[in-house]
Amino acid sequence: MANERRKRITVKTSPSSNENGVGTVTVRVHAYGACSVEVAGNRLGRNADVVVSLILLLTHAPGMQMSRDIVLDLLWPDSPDKHQRGNLRQALYKLRQMGVRAALNGDQIELDPSQLEPTFSVRRDALSFDCQVLQGHEPFGPFLPGFDTNASPALVDWVENERERAHGDARRVLAQALRTRHGIADWVAAEPLARWLLQFDP
Repeated sequence: MANERRKRITVKTSPSSNENGVGTVTVRVHAYGACSVEVAGNRLGRNADVVVSLILLLTHAPGMQMSRDIVLDLLWPDSPDKHQRGNLRQALYKLRQMGVRAALNGDQIELDPSQLEPTFSVRRDALSFDCQVLQGHEPFGPFLPGFDTNASPALVDWVENERERAHGDARRVLAQALRTRHGIADWVAAEPLARWLLQFDP
């Protein structure tokens, strides 16, 4: 009975496995044209706003790690230091309960990149665009639409700065894709790419 239950749990998480053969929970992030995070195939709802924000911050940080002090100021700018640290511990605990490998190492918060699905939102390259966006597996549009910054000025600045970089990456990939379609006179495929490009570079 225990073995059967263990098999069912493994199947629900992911086909990938770690060195111990235990199923690994996958994390899917959509940031273009949508603002959503899925863990083990389940979309996180409004009751997980802080967890979603923390995952988004880490997935868009170099090396998927960010200074603890920066995260505290972004997510809980008006809270006393003691409350900030307690809130962070609780958020990291919730992530671990979901099976997401996120931890505080020294003064850095780190997310295990091996759990992330290779969406265009994460990789921002031509291959991911072709495989995910053009095949209809991922939404596409402006970066982090409707993202709730929770009245945090620092988080507002982060979103604006990251949006500028994200839109620049989208323009680069779209321009490359358009050149390819023009080179083979595939005007039908070029038309939606041109419409997308106008969103980022009117």
